[in-house]
Amino acid sequence: MPDTVNLSEIDFSTFSSMDMYNIIRVLVREITLIANSSFFLFSGFFFFNIGTLDKRAYMKKLRTRVGTLLIPYVLWNIICFAHWPALMLLRKIINKEGNWDWFAMYFRELLGDGGIWNIFWHYHSWGTGTNILGWPRPGMAPYYIPMWFLQTLIVLTLLSPIIYVICKYLKIYGIIILGLLCYTNIWFPIPGFGINPIFFFSLGAYYGIFGKNLIVEMRRHKVFWCVISFVTLIPAVYYDHDGVSTYNYFMPLFLFATVISAINLTSSLIQNNRVKVNKTLAKATFFIYASHEIFRYKIGGLFDRIFGSSDPMVLTIRYFVVPILTAYACVGIYCMMKRVMPRTLGILSGGR
Repeated sequence: MPDTVNLSEIDFSTFSSMDMYNIIRVLVREITLIANSSFFLFSGFFFFNIGTLDKRAYMKKLRTRVGTLLIPYVLWNIICFAHWPALMLLRKIINKEGNWDWFAMYFRELLGDGGIWNIFWHYHSWGTGTNILGWPRPGMAPYYIPMWFLQTLIVLTLLSPIIYVICKYLKIYGIIILGLLCYTNIWFPIPGFGINPIFFFSLGAYYGIFGKNLIVEMRRHKVFWCVISFVTLIPAVYYDHDGVSTYNYFMPLFLFATVISAINLTSSLIQNNRVKVNKTLAKATFFIYASHEIFRYKIGGLFDRIFGSSDPMVLTIRYFVVPILTAYACVGIYCMMKRVMPRTLGILSGGR
């Protein structure tokens, strides 16, 4: 609340606590955007660290991704699609609440004109962001929005032979071309086919194909990228209009520089034993990613009923507390399922 924030419209002469809340949440959102790009970078690196991608290696990768990507993708969309009708049905059976007309209306509105295919491809569109030429570039996702990430990885897996050719034969020039397309956002508005994922996946692929050490390569010119990250942070946040159709020239630079800086910081902390890897948390990360949106709504709704949701201080606390509680809840459920139903958990987590 509110859904749309335009920091450039804040009147600092009448600066309020709500303005501070908006600055905090936009600032945090911009910084945490690096997570997706980082994961695409790692995915590209590990996909291509075999060196040569021949037909045999590619088919082996495809078979593996059926279990790690495709099956969890389909199952989590079905779970999210079905859990509301299941809850309403349970309520009707136990409390005799609701009516059968609700179910007909739910499925009719849910499936829409595209039929059941929409659930797995392009159910949601949001925002009116543009590229550098002013062309609209809305966000797109399947029914369960977090699965856009898995959807994109599936598409990248299918495109991997093309990415391999670009990296293998165009080398750094191919990466530069993709980088320019990523900066300008001049690309095709197709679900699962974003230029940002393609660029970072291809960058990781480039390092993997040519046998480069990803951490060592990221540490080249690390001071320069750290400076760029700090310099572009404020304008990137200031011009982030959260869906308003204005191109943000600073965001791509900030995103790229901060991904490199975050990798350098994290690898340095681990290497110097300042940070220990929590093995349980590491194993549960996919389950947290896949289930967090379902539990976040439940925990957020409970928080609102207890504390309300209009005071800026309460909203700020909610912004930080609800995700933490959600993560703890997901880890707890993961550990319980690991003990009670490990096979089901393995399928839902893609064998991780």
